[in-house]
Amino acid sequence: MEGESATILGSDFVLSATDYPYSDAGIVLFFNGGLIVEDLYSVSVAATNPGAISVNLWLDTGGDGQFFAFNGAGMLTGLNGDSYGNFGNTTQVTGTTPYGPLGGSVASTTLAGLQAEYPTTAAALWIGITNVSTADISSVTVDVTPEPASWLPIGIGLLGFGAMLTLRSGCSRRCQPAAARR
Repeated sequence: MEGESATILGSDFVLSATDYPYSDAGIVLFFNGGLIVEDLYSVSVAATNPGAISVNLWLDTGGDGQFFAFNGAGMLTGLNGDSYGNFGNTTQVTGTTPYGPLGGSVASTTLAGLQAEYPTTAAALWIGITNVSTADISSVTVDVTPEPASWLPIGIGLLGFGAMLTLRSGCSRRCQPAAARR
């Protein structure tokens, strides 16, 4: 498909998905497995055209430390035992936000339900648009600890670019590296 793009313009991610009948464009956070489900407290996205924004959660339910299967060209070839779904078209995800499965073995639930059923499962976020739409994402805030804590802006950009990613930090057992928790 040629109608999808995700570019950086200033400090915004400019997303366009214009191929009919289906195309998508988005950004991926925590693809390295640095997030586990029980640590994900909330997600907030500031964007133009907020009704077009979708927040997906990918789960390493295959347990191999990687998400999905890809060929040498980087094209998805299968789920490899993993699961994914979304929180719908929304710019706010909290514990009560409904989660609908799109592929894999996870049933419909909420973020809190996923935390109860898959607490130590590695997770990644895909935030983007689908099906003939456009949007600019100016910031994504991922709160990774439910305990009261201070806000810590991370001065690096999303994926090394200009947009701001904010992580809420506070240390508890959840601040240990994933390998130490398993």
